[in-house]
Amino acid sequence: NPNNITEYTIETETVVLQNPTREGYVFTGWYTDSNYGNRITQIEQGSTGDITLYAQWVQAQQVSSWADLATRIDNNNISGSESTPLVIQLKNSEDGSNGWIVDKCIEISKPVTLIATEEIEIAYDNTTGKLDGFFYIISGALVIEGNSSENNLILAGSSLAKQPLIYSLGNLSLKNCILQNNISSSAAGAIYFEKQEGELSLENV
Repeated sequence: NPNNITEYTIETETVVLQNPTREGYVFTGWYTDSNYGNRITQIEQGSTGDITLYAQWVQAQQVSSWADLATRIDNNNISGSESTPLVIQLKNSEDGSNGWIVDKCIEISKPVTLIATEEIEIAYDNTTGKLDGFFYIISGALVIEGNSSENNLILAGSSLAKQPLIYSLGNLSLKNCILQNNISSSAAGAIYFEKQEGELSLENV
């Protein structure tokens, strides 16, 4: 990240370290050792001496369908980490289209991060009937992130009935996404989140 400093003195005010970016990966923290045991978020005023920082990254798995995404997350619920997120990069469907059809609600019980670098629209299968949402966050956290320069990830509500996009008992973060209401009546309120517990963060949505 070009906003991070490259030198400091004992008089430099406390510096909060900025996150770098890397395509196909999610940054999980700065560390002062190569084994990623000592995490650091800032350099305190009064610090002295050279500091070598190590960036920890988690490589994204690639999926191109809702069914494949459901399988990966189901497996993560069983054997995944409680602290390190499963990172998945959303790709266009194998037929080349950018539309994903949601025909089942995916339950999440461990942290998951979804990133989209291509233009993708995720929408309800309106022949399936009412679902609990795209995702049901039982515990853990879900981060959904589109491209910051394009807002290329579209989450489209049902055109048949009021249904939540996401039902959350954990933490939910949406970044650089477009929420699309597919019901003509504004009173129907197709776009909404059902949040019972945890935190909700919206950035450039």
